[in-house]
Amino acid sequence: MVSTRDAQFQEKLEQGKTGERWTFNYTCRVLHYVGIPLSKIVDFKDKGPRISIPATEGRLNTPEVLPILTIAPDTFCIHRHDWAHEQLILPSEFFLESKLKRKCSFYHKNKAWQSGIDIWCYKNYLQTEKFTGKPVLIFHLIFPTSEEAMDDQVVPSAKRPAPTGLYVHPVSLPLAYDPDRNPRMVYWKIEDMQRLASLEEVKAASWEELA
Repeated sequence: MVSTRDAQFQEKLEQGKTGERWTFNYTCRVLHYVGIPLSKIVDFKDKGPRISIPATEGRLNTPEVLPILTIAPDTFCIHRHDWAHEQLILPSEFFLESKLKRKCSFYHKNKAWQSGIDIWCYKNYLQTEKFTGKPVLIFHLIFPTSEEAMDDQVVPSAKRPAPTGLYVHPVSLPLAYDPDRNPRMVYWKIEDMQRLASLEEVKAASWEELA
């Protein structure tokens, strides 16, 4: 018999994979990136991708996917398009970390909606940037926050409705939340992120329903 805790973990795992897939599809099909899933190249024994860095620094987790814009390599077969004249809204190369959020949290101290990741991942991704020289971008796929959830958080009417859509920012974006208040998480203001697409646009790129 599967325990409630195990069932919740599995649900979150599947949710995370869904968010990764939808974000991956959008960056490939709309923003014209080629995504290289690192875990498909090397067997990481279900522990997530790793990179090797100086021995004094230990080992780091890296985000799941390294997208590379198809401008540079000429070994890919693509449809006719003048890639050299395409205006980029993201770096030409970057590590991608995707998070699916079923609802937003409202931080009353900053009077702002926020989204975050585990502080352990945050610290590792900063080191990933440092040692690879490639930016780490955090993508947040945010679903609508219900009126009940907003009522529970006592969100003022001026801040309703909560943001939705696909947002992105560098992992180095200044934090909007004091980690000392929650030593396991870091948060950023959603208003400080770049909104890439609506949920409907992400759905269209993924060719599937957003459940």
